[in-house]
Amino acid sequence: MASIIDDEIIQRVKEESDIVEWIGRYTKLEKKGRNYMGLCPFHTEKTPSFSVQPDKGYYHCFGCGAGGDIIKFLMEKEGLGFIEAVEKLAEDLHIDLKPSFRDTEAEKKRARMVAMNREAALYYMEILSRNPHSLNYLKNRGIARDMIMAFGLGFAPAGGDQLLGHMKEKGYEEKELFDANLLSYNEEKNHYYDRFRNRLIFPIIDRKSRVVGFGGRVLDDSLPKYLNSSDTLLYKKSRELYGLNRVMKVSDRSRILLVEGYMDVISLHAAGIGYAVASLGTSLTREQARVIKRYGKQVFICYDGDNAGLQATNRAIDILAAEDIRPRIVVLEGGKDPDEYIRDYGKIAFEGKLNRGLSSIEFQVQNLEKNFQLEDAASLSEFLKGVTAILSKVKSPVERDVFAKKFAETYGVRPESFEGEIRRGNLNRPKKAATTPQSDPMESLWLSLLQYGLEDKDFFAIIEAKDQWKFVAGESWGLMFTTMADLYKEDLPQKERKGQFFDAYPEMKDRFYRLTKGMDLIQGEAIVGELIDRIYAEGLRLRSQKLLHDIEHMEQAHEADENQSMPEKLYELNEINRRLQEVEKGTNHR
Repeated sequence: MASIIDDEIIQRVKEESDIVEWIGRYTKLEKKGRNYMGLCPFHTEKTPSFSVQPDKGYYHCFGCGAGGDIIKFLMEKEGLGFIEAVEKLAEDLHIDLKPSFRDTEAEKKRARMVAMNREAALYYMEILSRNPHSLNYLKNRGIARDMIMAFGLGFAPAGGDQLLGHMKEKGYEEKELFDANLLSYNEEKNHYYDRFRNRLIFPIIDRKSRVVGFGGRVLDDSLPKYLNSSDTLLYKKSRELYGLNRVMKVSDRSRILLVEGYMDVISLHAAGIGYAVASLGTSLTREQARVIKRYGKQVFICYDGDNAGLQATNRAIDILAAEDIRPRIVVLEGGKDPDEYIRDYGKIAFEGKLNRGLSSIEFQVQNLEKNFQLEDAASLSEFLKGVTAILSKVKSPVERDVFAKKFAETYGVRPESFEGEIRRGNLNRPKKAATTPQSDPMESLWLSLLQYGLEDKDFFAIIEAKDQWKFVAGESWGLMFTTMADLYKEDLPQKERKGQFFDAYPEMKDRFYRLTKGMDLIQGEAIVGELIDRIYAEGLRLRSQKLLHDIEHMEQAHEADENQSMPEKLYELNEINRRLQEVEKGTNHR
């Protein structure tokens, strides 16, 4: 294995590693404002002088002068080399480093792609400069020349080969232009052509000030309205935020405002709101949330005011919450988007909206209210049950109490009503396992089958074909396999597939990690087949025992004659016993 790891992977490992959690394994840390303090793990002291700054990803001891990032901490604390420290962090994050070790050819391709994108961006800018229609469009949207230059805006001509011709003159070949997503390819005609045509062009610039991709917007009613670069060797849209390069340069980083689109970002920056960013052609991701956490002390969400925007806001709230980010939600009246609002009312009015931003709890309750007629007693009662359900998700009792009092005053009920309803709900709620059942005697078998299925599509194909396991799978296990099947339908790379699975079931990461070293990928197909057979047989036996116990209990309690479920249980027991006989005979029952 090479001795140098790709810089982008190193940066990703640092950004995604929780420096507080890591250092907290070696010394107790207490939160002090935005930072954490504790006794220095590098020298003996009685008064805490060791500071950890999670926003910056750094630590510093005011006593001995030790300091650095999470990689340096592990190197110094555990005596690891640089590569070993990165490997340790990557293993914890389930980031596969094998493809990330520098490949000279890959590095050359990446560098050439950077140069290619820069040249394409300059070409698009030059075309825009002599396109009055596009310039007038931007002028009418309040985008002056300074913002055009600041964001590197351009225009792709309508013809199908103009960029292609220009880039070939600069010495670039069709295949590498295609790999950079600057060209598309027609298989029937064996013909390359410009990917972006007759569109306003938004270069996507990363934190290193490199053009890594493009977005294109039509100026008429053509579809699709927006066309974005796909992932390339250089560009991963799930990790980038449009406008972040500007935020890093011109903002004090006290705020980050998350909006939906390119024009929203540019219009806000033009109006002096220099801390707006947008996700790129996709819903907010966990990776983007981690970046936001690093660069913004206070996070606001201001998506479009239509139904799609409201749904996207709710998804973003959940994703940010998973990274311990508590955003404020900015609601614009009349279904306006930020671009429209800032042009109609200006900076002062918009910042007033920010200052009156709602907590996620208030936002959810406000949206819930729209579905009820509060003047009707029955409808009000149902609404308050919904409010209770929202409050029940608030972990902090103090915070829950504050909101309970606020909503009680607003809707004319006693605060104790919410707390009482929450307690009753917790008592009456069935203990449905949303994750791995803790008392499941077959847990290790299910975990192993899940892990092999997630590891390789050939293993998963066996699970799909040899599906008798479904007969004995409970709801929680079944949902996990359904999620896995959906991920395979998307044809995602292994790393992304695993990442999305762990986003859905974060508690599984540690369970999987404990099993990793025991995996045998060479014999994987045989192991998967054996696991399914064992799960099926053992599941049948356990279910048979449970049914016998229930039936005996009914008979002893003289409930057999009155209990309507008795015939059903007897029928199920008969079916399970039949299946068990087939297993014992060696029949592969499906």
